[in-house]
Amino acid sequence: MTTIGTEYEVVFVDQDGTVTPTLASGKSAGKVEVRNLESFADRICANARFAASLIEVKGPARCPTHVVVHLERQIISIDGKGLGADFWIRPETLVLIEADIHFGRSIRLVGPKGSGKTTFAQILAKVLGDVPFIKVDGTGIFKPKDLFGAESAENGSTKWVPSDLMLFIEQHRSSKQWPKAIVCLDEFSRMGHSMGPFHPLFDHTGQYSFTTTDGTIVIDGLKGFIFILTDNPVGPGYIGNQSLDSAMGDRVEEYEFTYPPPEWEIPWLVGKTKISETEAIHIVQVANEIRTLATEQAWDQGGPSPRRTLRSAEDVSIGKPMALAIGARIIARYPGGDAESPRLVIEQRLKSANLLNDRNSGIQAVVNVADIGAPKT
Repeated sequence: MTTIGTEYEVVFVDQDGTVTPTLASGKSAGKVEVRNLESFADRICANARFAASLIEVKGPARCPTHVVVHLERQIISIDGKGLGADFWIRPETLVLIEADIHFGRSIRLVGPKGSGKTTFAQILAKVLGDVPFIKVDGTGIFKPKDLFGAESAENGSTKWVPSDLMLFIEQHRSSKQWPKAIVCLDEFSRMGHSMGPFHPLFDHTGQYSFTTTDGTIVIDGLKGFIFILTDNPVGPGYIGNQSLDSAMGDRVEEYEFTYPPPEWEIPWLVGKTKISETEAIHIVQVANEIRTLATEQAWDQGGPSPRRTLRSAEDVSIGKPMALAIGARIIARYPGGDAESPRLVIEQRLKSANLLNDRNSGIQAVVNVADIGAPKT
């Protein structure tokens, strides 16, 4: 405790309305004084954590009455376990996103529908300490200022009406928490016809301005708002998606999201439902065939999420036929009808791969999945 220069973790706690520094990890000390508090003034709040070096000790060595520390850096830690046992992400992606959060960088997640992009953004807000979260649908946004409001005619005049996002920013812009909030811009690449006008929104200035009939509106205090952009891949079937230009690509950190690998999903299903490994393998094989089809043909529904494979496994765990469980919980969620409909294409693919045989009973009874109705809600 007496070694000057030793690094400790300092946590700020709320004591009767006053945010006070304490030493973490059970280290005992009386008063903890931070010598360079002003350098981190915009990040000091309850539950904020910092790495700090010890520069002075007062009182007995074993139980000092007063320690003086110098804050070195804030600690932003995304606990993989905090994301939940039911969510998969590449470990190296999580490490890099942790650094992005620390520095306030914008993030873009690209992957097929059902791969967990928006879910990750929502869970991330909780893992970071229940920071405020808002999701904005990008499909109706044509220029940057549309994100913040619209001009509305009233009594023969036009006035500016702020959007939910603008009100959200106003509410949290003065927060001392880091990050202040997470803003999820869903289907970002479908916004507008050109990325150019969006460049200033992701500059390092933390400020954005635009002109309305009411004059110029300046939105500042954006530093600390983490923008998470989610997109489907650019390609056939994803109407309106566009590639980011080089300038936009330079402003955001991009990560590929994929469906979970079998080595994660199979034991996960076994652990959650106690079905056999063979049964779990069969369900995942079916799901991956459909995920491949959904990606190739860019179906609106995307591929089956782990939630869908879990529900199939749950049915099997109580003795329901495998083909029925897969048909009702996964395949029936795709539209049917003609021979080119997703449901019929799936049925043909699975039959050719011998994946619709009932593995539970050994009976080679293939369910006509086209006749299974969607689950009732």
